[in-house]
Amino acid sequence: MAWRDWMLFSLFSVAVATGIVAIGLAPRSGDQVAVIVSPWQSASAALVVVAAADGRFVRSGFADWVVVASSSRPDFVSRLYSAGAWTVADPTAAGACLVEQRVF
Repeated sequence: MAWRDWMLFSLFSVAVATGIVAIGLAPRSGDQVAVIVSPWQSASAALVVVAAADGRFVRSGFADWVVVASSSRPDFVSRLYSAGAWTVADPTAAGACLVEQRVF
């Protein structure tokens, strides 16, 4: 294979892997979600984002900048992004449900 063929194969592989990860982490409608904010913000930043989106804190995640939250609002995920969340994911797929609970 020529160098160009390897480059196209690599780009295609990265695109497919990114798509698979994005689909696997996509939050399920009406369920709890993992809310991820930037790691250099304060420990309460994720809680502020959840509160601004009219959500309810469920438990902490694997780091201070990850929390699990829920809401009955159908537009909860978009409200989280508008409030400053970096990523909103399915907590089971993201592994956020495999940690001890911490008190803030």
